[in-house]
Amino acid sequence: MAASDDEDKVLRSVAMQNAQSIFLARQRAEQDLIRAKEALEWKTAELVQQREWFKVTLSSIGDAVITTDTEGKVTFLNPVAEALTGWKSNEASGQPLEKVFNIIDEKTRQPAVNPISKVLREGIVVGLVNHTALIAKDGGEVSIEDSAAPIKDAKGISGAVMVFHDVTQRRRAEEALRKSEKTLSDFFENAAVGLHWVGPDGKILRANRTELQLLGYSEEEYIGHHIAEFHADPPVIQGILTKLSGGETLHNREARLRCKDGSI
Repeated sequence: MAASDDEDKVLRSVAMQNAQSIFLARQRAEQDLIRAKEALEWKTAELVQQREWFKVTLSSIGDAVITTDTEGKVTFLNPVAEALTGWKSNEASGQPLEKVFNIIDEKTRQPAVNPISKVLREGIVVGLVNHTALIAKDGGEVSIEDSAAPIKDAKGISGAVMVFHDVTQRRRAEEALRKSEKTLSDFFENAAVGLHWVGPDGKILRANRTELQLLGYSEEEYIGHHIAEFHADPPVIQGILTKLSGGETLHNREARLRCKDGSI
């Protein structure tokens, strides 16, 4: 009986130790689980905060911003992008970028190559070609300039971001300036009287055909030379240049020019 009692004591002791070990292990596991859960909740909250900060930042940017996932589907539009495309961010979400960001070549009127596919494929920053127009949802059209870049995280490329802005007014101003310059150039070249353009240093920058024909010089012999070389009265032209450099406007001033054959 004594031996049996001893065996029972040993078994109870071993069972107690095992129970204590299991209890302690369970406590440690529960504590580890709690810490892991807290860390996950903290990380999730941090990601949510970062995402909200990201959205607020993009929404505050003066340029239009569109983001996509790795399949080129829209995930976000900021207010400027909404205004230019005619799409609300929530209705555009999940749509192929080409449907929301419909671009054409302004000159050929053909669909333009969307840079996002190259960005996602090669992981590089890509800009749009010149003279690109965006066709809005309602059919409206604006001239734009943009660039697209990959969005990267620890695992690699997670999407792409497109930043663009409306340059319609600038393009119109550039076109108006181009037409104005052409009109002025045509007038200058085709004028029935001789005309020349002299720089601040007195060198001839440009002369029209009529003046070259009247004086008998070629462009190489005339343009780039100092205007005083062709004046019969150096003090007169020097006085004219001095007044012009001082901001004066001169009217009906006579000056004698020397032709290539020596005549005046």
